[in-house]
Amino acid sequence: MVNVVLALVGLLIGGAIGYGFGAAQRAALQKHKKMQDAGHLPTGWLVVPGSMTRVAVLLLVLVTIQLLLPFLFQNANLPWFLTGGVVLGYGWAIFRTAKSMTTT
Repeated sequence: MVNVVLALVGLLIGGAIGYGFGAAQRAALQKHKKMQDAGHLPTGWLVVPGSMTRVAVLLLVLVTIQLLLPFLFQNANLPWFLTGGVVLGYGWAIFRTAKSMTTT
């Protein structure tokens, strides 16, 4: 029973991390589109400025979770639930972005 609860906790934490990362990417994309529409992009090489910083923050959050919540990583299967949560959360954020782009 404890493993089931820990798996759900890992899935929820991972989902929150993934969705938060996806929301940050979506906000950056919208900002980039506004800059592009206004003609304020300094160079064509900047696809979405700050992407590397957001990825670095994501990695730091994942490492911090490993350090602060080590009980999620003691069982061999629980890290997969955290990873699955990240994938599901980010996937949901991307799905919402794609859905909003097709409706507008």
